[in-house]
Amino acid sequence: IDERKKYPSKSYNNLLYKLIANSGIGQMSRGLSRKKSYNPLLKTTTIIPSGSLTNPLFASWITSYIRTVLSEILNYISNLDSEKIIISSTTDGFICNVVDLNKYDFGRFSSLYRNARERLGFENILLEVKHTEPIGLLS
Repeated sequence: IDERKKYPSKSYNNLLYKLIANSGIGQMSRGLSRKKSYNPLLKTTTIIPSGSLTNPLFASWITSYIRTVLSEILNYISNLDSEKIIISSTTDGFICNVVDLNKYDFGRFSSLYRNARERLGFENILLEVKHTEPIGLLS
């Protein structure tokens, strides 16, 4: 995180250190699902083995915590009013028609996540808005 912060957002080096951090988190769950992958050396599929960073406790905690924060946010939005809708949701993001999402206090888990981001040296925001569309239809 310290190395990533040395570079402007979205720059090559910033994205490289983001990839390194995300890869480390991915390695925590490596081999846990017994998923198979094609091995060109053996010319067959083999079960992906666990690695030196594999840790089911940390992997499950990270995954479940992010999903808890997302669920808390989605629940909050769905209770705002009938004009505020969630269009779709993935593991770590969603599409909705709510403006200024970072002004809301979604709940306990979201606040803890926002505070953790700030302690790690990121902006004191909960959500990163990837795109806005002032008018139009989704189909």
